[in-house]
Amino acid sequence: MATLLSRTDFFRNRLKAEFCNIQWSWGAHSTDGCIYLQVWMDEFKTIDNKRYVEVAWDKTKGSPGGNERFAMLEEMANGTTTYGVICVAKDTTAKVRVTKDITSEYVIKLVGLRKEGEITFAEVGERKHL
Repeated sequence: MATLLSRTDFFRNRLKAEFCNIQWSWGAHSTDGCIYLQVWMDEFKTIDNKRYVEVAWDKTKGSPGGNERFAMLEEMANGTTTYGVICVAKDTTAKVRVTKDITSEYVIKLVGLRKEGEITFAEVGERKHL
């Protein structure tokens, strides 16, 4: 079931995680030290029989949101527990996506990173029910 909360309120109230900036942040740190990254429903992919989701794009380096995302991925690579919050975009072809819906029943654990060209993927692990 989807949520009626805004993206900011979902992160704040359900995950206890605050965005650094509500306009350009794509993830947040929670009060228990975890990282929650916004991921898009249409960006899941199977590679070598494992499930992955896109989490970063080289073209975003240098932007505030991109810099923050790459810093969070470095924390993930260094052992910080990280989850993906699955979102649905209003328009998947838009240059700047707007969140239409959020999967509110669970988040997905992100367990490893893989680079394919200019895209960084995170391997999808188990679901954490909320």
